[in-house]
Amino acid sequence: MTTRTSPRSPLATRLALTTAALALALAGCAKPPPPRAWLSLPTLPVAPERSSPAGALSADAVTWIVQRVRVPEYLQSTQVRFRDAPHVLAEWPNVRWAERLEVNLGRHLSQHLSAAMPPGTVCEAPCRPSATPGSVWVSYQALDYVRAQREVVALVQWERVVPGQPPVAQQWQLREPVAVDSPSGQADAMGRLNQALARRIAATLTGAQAPN
Repeated sequence: MTTRTSPRSPLATRLALTTAALALALAGCAKPPPPRAWLSLPTLPVAPERSSPAGALSADAVTWIVQRVRVPEYLQSTQVRFRDAPHVLAEWPNVRWAERLEVNLGRHLSQHLSAAMPPGTVCEAPCRPSATPGSVWVSYQALDYVRAQREVVALVQWERVVPGQPPVAQQWQLREPVAVDSPSGQADAMGRLNQALARRIAATLTGAQAPN
């Protein structure tokens, strides 16, 4: 038994060709996704290495090491997140932290603490063998860009630990305005807030009055 196929009508053929051409045109017009931007906290300009005056540091002087900064679990990510409402987190599209935020905060804090302290008193492990090792532990209980208020708000606990001495712990609430409502504006404000924290810690470690 032979089955005959009815020839496609000219109208059906034209419709099929038109549909195929339209699909190809739409595919050609589709825009590629925007490139991903990588964000970091602003760093200090490279300055000449400072040398300590002779005899400035005694053999038993404390040399401080900034331990890894702790942040809330919702910030342990490369997504750049902000507080869109009291109980709502959002994230900037197509933007990522170049490294995990807690790592960036620790490196940034160590850099600014070193700039605010006498030369040779802040180092990255291992430090000079003769130094008394002291640890600076920092924990951000909150670090949010509250977008409706255009400011970064932080609750920070920090602790000074030196062998043979009782630990010293403090808690501060810090705020920093955001000049530009953007991912880079958020990063800049976080950097300034972390720098202010470094100055407060430095003042405490050196016995000076902490800045407001």
